[in-house]
Amino acid sequence: MKRAALYLPLLASLLNSPPGTAQCQMVGGYQMYFGGSSNNSNDTLLTWVNVSGYGQTQPPNCNPPGITHTPSAYNKLSTVGGWVSGNPVCPTCYAYVENDQTIQATPGVSYPWSYEGRVTCFTPAISYPNLQ
Repeated sequence: MKRAALYLPLLASLLNSPPGTAQCQMVGGYQMYFGGSSNNSNDTLLTWVNVSGYGQTQPPNCNPPGITHTPSAYNKLSTVGGWVSGNPVCPTCYAYVENDQTIQATPGVSYPWSYEGRVTCFTPAISYPNLQ
């Protein structure tokens, strides 16, 4: 089953802010690319999936501390592959991950391929000192 859905934090919930300060919203700006090729001379199949892009904050330049975005790409070709995650980055930093899979194939045989991409937003618990 091929899945080309890209799950992203397109519009995250409003973050808690101390009284009198603006609230931030996170908006995703990510893409998923995928493809495959074969080399008939040695019967090799190659598939690839990558997730990349930048997040955005609303209002601009709002950068709450501790929030990260982690890109992940799922690429399963026949019995090889699975999830690969990239490095967590700040919400407005460039995120990238690529997942390549290769198998030796037999001509005329079908091989199942599944793919998916996502970016996970991590928001730490926000606490404030007691206000008097």
